[in-house]
Amino acid sequence: MKYYPPEKLLVIGPAPQDDSQILDCRYETLKVPLVRLNRTRFHRLVRGMRSFRLLPELTVGEVKGLEKGFKPHVVFSVMIEQPWYHLAYRYAKSEKLPLVLIVHDIPEAFEKVYPWAKSQQVARNREVYRYASKRLCVSPEMVDYLEGVYGERGEVLYPNSAEKITPRPLIEASLLKEKGVLTMGYAGSLAYGYGEQVWEYYAEHLQHWAISRGVRLPIVPDYCQQSYHMFYLLMSSLQQRTALMAHLKARDILSVFHYLPLHLSEMGRRFGGQKGDCPITEDVSDRLLRLSFFIQENNR
Repeated sequence: MKYYPPEKLLVIGPAPQDDSQILDCRYETLKVPLVRLNRTRFHRLVRGMRSFRLLPELTVGEVKGLEKGFKPHVVFSVMIEQPWYHLAYRYAKSEKLPLVLIVHDIPEAFEKVYPWAKSQQVARNREVYRYASKRLCVSPEMVDYLEGVYGERGEVLYPNSAEKITPRPLIEASLLKEKGVLTMGYAGSLAYGYGEQVWEYYAEHLQHWAISRGVRLPIVPDYCQQSYHMFYLLMSSLQQRTALMAHLKARDILSVFHYLPLHLSEMGRRFGGQKGDCPITEDVSDRLLRLSFFIQENNR
């Protein structure tokens, strides 16, 4: 869009943030009703009610009121916040325009709802996805996953890096190295876009196994929204953890212990930390096991 004629572009959405990269075209803003509730403990309830159309929505008429003579030929939307891409869908459908969707996250993972609203949320998102003329997904795996959920196949469009994100200077990068230590840097999750899918798979398929062996799975309170960046097991003993790690390794599946208590780390020992100082912490550390988050491990 950067090099597209600005007089042929119109952006309608929330007010841009101060650090946003702004296109050289006209911007018009709308405010989603009750949007502030998305940042509260009621966010699952609000999004669930929106899935059933029980809350006020932005209207096609509001969009038409902002056209001011502008005549679009195509509608673009990022499938990331339901009120906006649903509005884009309704507007495109009413005006008989093609809709192009850009999908960087699994919509249902990005906007959590309670179980009673999940099927309705998927149904509404499926309606939008299937209508789109182009469905541009972040990876081949996401194309496959969304085809299974929505019944239509998309295409891969890898995201471009922002111009302001530049490589670290070589001299500065060299200062981060520590002899004998492998230093790695990455942005986001190595299971980008699939954290919830992997986490929920583990939770569903390990539930009965864990109960029968005295293993505790992660606990996430209903009022919390987690990041799906890891899945751990709290084994009943160090011996049980060691045995499971060996079992998985024999099948070429990576699993690692979760963390080293800080007081037993190299720096902690310098400050006088000793084994036995924090017995509960040390016991939990000996029993924690983190499972692989590699997307293709699921069926192994």
